[in-house]
Amino acid sequence: MAFGLTRRRLDQWTAGAAINLDRELSELAVEIAGETLFGVDLRDQAAWLGETAEVLRETFIREFLAPVPLPDWLPLPSKRRMRRAIRRLDAFITGIIRDRRTSGEDKGDLLSMLLLAVDEQGDGTGMTDRQARDEAVTLFNAGHDSTSAALAWSCYFIARDPGVQERLRKELEAVLGGRVATFEDLPQLTFAEMVVKESLRIYPPTSALFTREALTEVEIGDYRLARGSLVAISPYVTQRDPRWFREPERFDPDRFGPGRVEDIPEYAYFPFGAGPHVCVGNTFAMMEITLVVATLVQRFQIELTPGQENLVPELKVSLRPKGGVWVKPIACLPAPPAGAHA
Repeated sequence: MAFGLTRRRLDQWTAGAAINLDRELSELAVEIAGETLFGVDLRDQAAWLGETAEVLRETFIREFLAPVPLPDWLPLPSKRRMRRAIRRLDAFITGIIRDRRTSGEDKGDLLSMLLLAVDEQGDGTGMTDRQARDEAVTLFNAGHDSTSAALAWSCYFIARDPGVQERLRKELEAVLGGRVATFEDLPQLTFAEMVVKESLRIYPPTSALFTREALTEVEIGDYRLARGSLVAISPYVTQRDPRWFREPERFDPDRFGPGRVEDIPEYAYFPFGAGPHVCVGNTFAMMEITLVVATLVQRFQIELTPGQENLVPELKVSLRPKGGVWVKPIACLPAPPAGAHA
């Protein structure tokens, strides 16, 4: 699924023409989320859905950081944009749910699982449309936002380091031999996975986790925390700690290779969280990101445009590259035929 949608988007690129990878990969992640969650083709709606998600991201951060929250009904331009974005996304998701209820079809996707779920420990009923909508909106936002941010950063590091890009391309040639990558190839795409993991170490999309509360008095290092203390946990900070990662600012995928990955302490690396609240989609996200990266690099060599060598992060729910990632894709292989996979 991911590789088919990726190939379709890559077919729209023009070799040598500058593109914003952050935007392109955000729209691609929306399409993949649409297929995975709702079983719908979003190619004609990915652009406006991506723009709507951007408005909601900006709104969330602005509201979260505001010293004094303002009422949502105020006739401010930012509030109007927020209300319009919420209405559009709500109408879109509600329409999909209504159509699925009407058809009664079980497509085997997450939406079908939500609509067919029964509260066996409660009253034996299923979800209401409103409950299904709330769950679907949460899954949709979580399913594409952090993934697209991780894709943007991974491709940025690949484009910035020609040696990494060449090594990655050689692995793809050896493993794929010109055919399309599939899920079955993932165990052999070891360097591609290392590249993604190192990108997630330097710029984890979720830069900080929700605070945890100490249920009992606990001692951590030289600190004693009283019961009820709130503890903030940040992958961005911990994964750049020189105690756990030598030269933490340097992009070095081999940190996750044999002979070195074993030296990373438990919980020094946790881009998807850890413990009982670890992201439920972490395995799927890693598969999706790795396959998209493999498909892109197999098809194009990507070069950063001038001024893009040292991008800085910007917090928009997920940690994203400020101003986007502008690259020039240089064709290196023709598109593999649709049936050329294992």
